[in-house]
Amino acid sequence: MLSNDALARVTLQGQELEEDFYYTSKSHYQAAARYEQLNFWLGITIAVVSAYISAIAQINILAAKAAAEFSSAVSVLVAILASILAFSKFGDLAAKHRESGLKFGQMRDRIRSFILHET
Repeated sequence: MLSNDALARVTLQGQELEEDFYYTSKSHYQAAARYEQLNFWLGITIAVVSAYISAIAQINILAAKAAAEFSSAVSVLVAILASILAFSKFGDLAAKHRESGLKFGQMRDRIRSFILHET
């Protein structure tokens, strides 16, 4: 069995780890929320701008050349945004951070259980 001094050090170290895991878990959940928001707003932007370009394309039949050039430029912007969304995989990053947050939370709970059992 551990001496009182060793038990106190192990308990203190366990409490420090528990606190570290708590904050690390929260940080991962916050990162997941940021990536989810980025994924959402970038997707909404693409959808709205695409709908706008579609409407402009219908109007271009009667509109001037400047409107056609503008809609072409915005179409390129939509393609760029869609590429960023596809290759960045913000949804996957959010899921990974959420999973890491869960694992750190589970580790914190295990340490808490160990401390309570040993003291």
